[in-house]
Amino acid sequence: MVRCVPTRRGVFLQSSDRLTGLPTELINNILTLVPIRDVVRTSALSRNWRYKWMYIPEIVFDSRSIPLFPPSASLQGQRNLVDFVTHVLSFHSGTLQKFGMSGYLESSCNDVDRWILLLSRKSVKMITLEFPQGNQYKVPSALFSIQTLEELKLKRSILKLPSHTIGFKNLVDLDLWKVTLTNETIASIIVDCPLEKLTLIYCDGFSCLNVCAPKLIMFFLYSPCGSIYFDNTPQLRIASIEMLPMMVGGIPLPRHLVTSRLDARLTGLVNVQELCIFKNFMKILAAHIIPERLCFTYHILTTMLLEMNFESLVENSTALCLFRSSPCLLTLHVTVSTSSVDDGSCDREFTGICVKLMSNFFHYLVFCRVIFLDSIPFLGNGRFWESIPHEEIIFARLNNLVLSGFMGMKNEVSFVQFVLRCAVMLHTIRITWDATVEKGTKRTGTLENMMQFRRASPRARVIFSG
Repeated sequence: MVRCVPTRRGVFLQSSDRLTGLPTELINNILTLVPIRDVVRTSALSRNWRYKWMYIPEIVFDSRSIPLFPPSASLQGQRNLVDFVTHVLSFHSGTLQKFGMSGYLESSCNDVDRWILLLSRKSVKMITLEFPQGNQYKVPSALFSIQTLEELKLKRSILKLPSHTIGFKNLVDLDLWKVTLTNETIASIIVDCPLEKLTLIYCDGFSCLNVCAPKLIMFFLYSPCGSIYFDNTPQLRIASIEMLPMMVGGIPLPRHLVTSRLDARLTGLVNVQELCIFKNFMKILAAHIIPERLCFTYHILTTMLLEMNFESLVENSTALCLFRSSPCLLTLHVTVSTSSVDDGSCDREFTGICVKLMSNFFHYLVFCRVIFLDSIPFLGNGRFWESIPHEEIIFARLNNLVLSGFMGMKNEVSFVQFVLRCAVMLHTIRITWDATVEKGTKRTGTLENMMQFRRASPRARVIFSG
């Protein structure tokens, strides 16, 4: 590309632009920062630029590169976009590292199948397909033939592994959002892929999740699931788990849970540095036999997030067991949850099961403290955390406690008092009031009460907000 530059004497000299002479790799990197529609338009600049867009390493169609269609958009407008994407993929000649389509097409668009077939011939490493509305998109079997794939992100899709087909041998990052997949599919993907990060948000279709992934580093689950176990996950450092209900009316509590120790469920998480346990998974953990402490120690766990019901004896006992087994904890986030009507009925059913089985486990009481009931009257008096021996140092390294959804109930206040007298290195307790607690006497009285609590750390501060 050449431009003419006038001089003082009126003589025009030819001057080359600053981009054409750059290395091809650098030009490609620059073009990845430009919206795809403008990248294709560079073909009109000059003869040298006519085919450069065909070798860009990334092709992404999102709101940054193409304006989103309004609800009243014509079918012809969407058809033009489909034709444009097909044109770009068909004429692309270089190595394609990334392809993304986010927020444009309905899942019924058959052209997506053709795109995946084209991508299977280009050794693509990253694919993102997000469908904002309509029915779920059924992913074709051609996707599983892309063995160069390293990152896959799907939204509103159906993913089913064809028979006699292995997973992705190079896949390290799998991000699924509102995706339906069978037990066999998710099991095969986890076992056959060298996954380092696995995210399952609002996914369904599977009832059991056995995470056997020796290279897995990060795991995020926020989906309906009946059971989950971690096996051979020595590299797992970050785990965030919430098992949403698989049935209407509460969280399923399998009867076999009351016959197994909490250790069996958590042993695969022994090397985590950050652990997040949300409401429903906390309830499932509390359905196990709860020892005073786990048979293993979380030696590198520094950050923990718990969503728990302080009115539940088994959840308090589960939390205490986790605290005793985490001597290196530095930061603790606790969100207060309350039992709904459905949760209460589930608690009563679980309590009934435990009462029937209590006699069968009487001999086990010799070895560990086992909690069977979830409705002990003294919990309302806030005595659980007060009953912990004062000489026991549990939070030896804890620096910060964040308590959200605080309602000022006796058990919540008692927990704060427990942390203050146990955490010898505590810096700050940040408490956020629940929005349902009105400002006034209750808040003021709680604050004045906490100011009188004994503190193991002279630097400890209690800060309220909300």
